[in-house]
Amino acid sequence: MQAKESEFDVAVIGGGPNGLTASAYLQKAGLKVILIERRYELGGTLVTEDLGGIRAHLHHNYYMVYADAMPPISDLTLSEYAVSFVKPEIVAVVHDDSEPLLLYRDPKMTAENFAKRSPDDGRAFERLYGDISQLGGRILLPLTFSAPKDQNYSATLAKTAEGKKIVELAGMSPIGVLEYYNFKDDLIKATLLYLGCRWGLEPNVEGHGDLFTHYLSGALNLAIVKGGSQMLSNGLAYAAYEAGLETFLVCEAQRIRILKGGVEVQTNDNRVVRARLVISTAGLTKTFLAMAEEIKASSEIRKIVESWAPNEWSLFTMNSGVKEVPKFKIEEKNPNVQKALMHIFGLSSPDALLNALSSKNSEPTLFNLSIPTVFDPSQAAKGVHLLRIEAEAPIAISGGWKVACSRFSEALREAIYERVSNEQRLGFFINYVFPPEWISMKFPNIKEGSIWGGKIGNIDERVRLASLYDLVEGVIYAGHDAYPRGPLSLSQGYIAASKAVSRLRTRVWWKEPKWLIEARDARII
Repeated sequence: MQAKESEFDVAVIGGGPNGLTASAYLQKAGLKVILIERRYELGGTLVTEDLGGIRAHLHHNYYMVYADAMPPISDLTLSEYAVSFVKPEIVAVVHDDSEPLLLYRDPKMTAENFAKRSPDDGRAFERLYGDISQLGGRILLPLTFSAPKDQNYSATLAKTAEGKKIVELAGMSPIGVLEYYNFKDDLIKATLLYLGCRWGLEPNVEGHGDLFTHYLSGALNLAIVKGGSQMLSNGLAYAAYEAGLETFLVCEAQRIRILKGGVEVQTNDNRVVRARLVISTAGLTKTFLAMAEEIKASSEIRKIVESWAPNEWSLFTMNSGVKEVPKFKIEEKNPNVQKALMHIFGLSSPDALLNALSSKNSEPTLFNLSIPTVFDPSQAAKGVHLLRIEAEAPIAISGGWKVACSRFSEALREAIYERVSNEQRLGFFINYVFPPEWISMKFPNIKEGSIWGGKIGNIDERVRLASLYDLVEGVIYAGHDAYPRGPLSLSQGYIAASKAVSRLRTRVWWKEPKWLIEARDARII
């Protein structure tokens, strides 16, 4: 059968958050863009499933660390497409038998709450938050949305006072950062480690200290997307479609050929797409070692791709429908507990956290739950509430997840029953579980269930990863395992769009945020 051929300026492979972001920016730049997506719907890991009265969120992206800080929110006027965020005043509460530990969006209130438990830790938190607010806005946020080019970037950073501080923190482990700021209380330390590390960092591994402070700052400003996480991908898709985007759905890219003056993408349904440029979000291994045959010989690319390693732990998620909001017993000590977005259970010390994250752990000893319908009733039918539970768990478990699923879900449900006073009235009527190994089944580009894009390296390893945006003529890589990794930020799509307009010498219609311009003027990026 004769292949169906078509021509575009840009072919984007993958309709997840980054593919949609790049497509929307480039289509609005006046380029002719085709988006190729193997699934029947767009959105990728932002998927929200409607299940008998509740809106189930399968992926880690349910919690938004960056929210309004992401440039695409304003650039693409996503509020016009019903994208908005819910930002509760109390970000998290740790359910401790003696007294609940509350963390507020207002850092002063968090410091005061810490000080009630440990005066030293209240002062330590003020110092830490002061530093990370300054460093995050000046350096780490700009670095998230602009890939560094200099392979000796650490030396470049160290030429400024703020950069020198970043390099110093970058050499530490997350635990080392807390020791540096002189935190004392075990529960407070474990809580900060949990919030800062759950985006893909290992608490005791050196080389992550800079990202730990950045992710912690974001985690202390957590938000959720009103209506469910897929509302964000819907907004991106609407913005792109309105600008004229074309899509091939239920269509999988299988081969990339680099031609003279362009690129060719061949698909599983006998299509041939010719373009001036390809942006791939299909995963490092598939893009560079399976599809793009002509670039296999590049030792630099092969070294980067083959250095990839999976996360040792991932998430077991459970979305449950209940008939009544849980009434936690610990609310008797502090009624504000009910106002928290994230409820954390199983924390006591850094050692307890490390044990829970161990690949040998076969029980859900650590988990968090949220009740989105307390803040956003649209996420369930009238009179119904959604419980969303995330338990840290090994990607592979003894006996397999087919057996472990029921054990984990039952243990989590029992743990909730033990902590509430209205267990008889909760009335669980849906219990939708999604274990770590299912992640790569639903999203094949998320290799081995590593939902943060694999292990995150030190600052020099991250800079090497950033080179993938520029290494191949005709191809820009923008998958979730590209620079910068970590929590959803839309940054890979944003950076890819910037690189694409530069290569194709077309107009940049968007205005960079002030903090990005200032960082460039200061030669930080």
